[in-house]
Amino acid sequence: MCGRLLGLLVFIALLSVNDSPQVITLLMLLLGASPLGSWLVLRRLLRGGLIHRLEERRMIE
Repeated sequence: MCGRLLGLLVFIALLSVNDSPQVITLLMLLLGASPLGSWLVLRRLLRGGLIHRLEERRMIE
């Protein structure tokens, strides 16, 4: 939910500065593709076992 709100705020802020069709298209592509980027990051973290290692450290401490 926070990512959607942040994307909306970025879209509105940049649109208020420049409202050319190229900027609108670029913003829609970048903001629309951002879930793919976060998915790739989370996938690498989960496959690498980073989250599991962090949980083990919390249990030990």
